[in-house]
Amino acid sequence: MRPLARAAIAAGLVDDETLAEFKKWRMLPLDLEVERIEDPERGFQMIQEALESEEQSRLQSTELDLLKWFLQPQNQRKGRLVLIDPRMGTRASKTVTFCVDAKGRYAIPWTSESIKDLMTNEHSYLSYKDEDGKNLRVFFMDLEDIYFGDVKAFMTCSSEDTYVERG
Repeated sequence: MRPLARAAIAAGLVDDETLAEFKKWRMLPLDLEVERIEDPERGFQMIQEALESEEQSRLQSTELDLLKWFLQPQNQRKGRLVLIDPRMGTRASKTVTFCVDAKGRYAIPWTSESIKDLMTNEHSYLSYKDEDGKNLRVFFMDLEDIYFGDVKAFMTCSSEDTYVERG
């Protein structure tokens, strides 16, 4: 396993459920044991060291400040990502951990295929409670995948509209 992948797992970017799926599909060794790091600063340092040791990295899409911000527990929020495809008549939802960075972008850990078309189709949204307990729906207008080395780690989304849900 590459040092960057090991550092990302240790820092908590890959949750236990996803790790179990990777092992189930033999994308990771079944006996893989990676000690989780509780100190976000140390996790950030491990990832930074792994990135600097990588032979090739996507520097234009790597944002270490975003990673450092996300790894701080006080910046993390829980929400529900609701993806609606009106053409197919389908709807799916997933509980996600995310953060809002200093630029106002929503950063959601995401390692699978791009869902840009679904995320920016004016129907899909992120639903969560703000600090005041208000239920919010956030609709996105733009999405960018963020990589650390050659590993996709986040999608960052710019908000077009935010609505307070009745509740």
